[in-house]
Amino acid sequence: VDVVYDGSMMESFPAQFSRPVKISVTALADDLTGLYLQIIDDLYRIDPGLNDGISLVAFDLSAVENLSPSEKSALLYLTGNAYGLETRAATYKELVEEGLIDEENLYFEKGLLFTFDDMEFSDQSFTFDVKKWRSGLGAYYFVDCTAEKGEAGWDYSVGQEAIS
Repeated sequence: VDVVYDGSMMESFPAQFSRPVKISVTALADDLTGLYLQIIDDLYRIDPGLNDGISLVAFDLSAVENLSPSEKSALLYLTGNAYGLETRAATYKELVEEGLIDEENLYFEKGLLFTFDDMEFSDQSFTFDVKKWRSGLGAYYFVDCTAEKGEAGWDYSVGQEAIS
């Protein structure tokens, strides 16, 4: 992307150009962050009852090896902006230890936990499972998914869906 602006940068995260005059796309990048954002959005919109009353979305991205730490941070930032919610990286165990998940009753009162699992990678594709978890009786899963890079960029298909 080429950006023409007045030379000043706004002190924000992410950084913003001051008074952009012209923006042009010169080439398409390998947008894996956008693919993950699409997967999360698709899963978020399914079974919206699980989303009621939440203020936090946590992500266990520990199995995700094809995003850099900065790309993972951008994913959390973009998701938070999309839904107006606090986001953070955390595992189920970490959320239990912090008292955010009631392990005895299997309930995440104020949030959702998105977890990516069973990931196998190659240059042009990868497989994964992903779940949206709120409680032992409230979760939605995409299972046996395949993401592939084509001429138009990354796309994915869901093998199976499951609900609890």
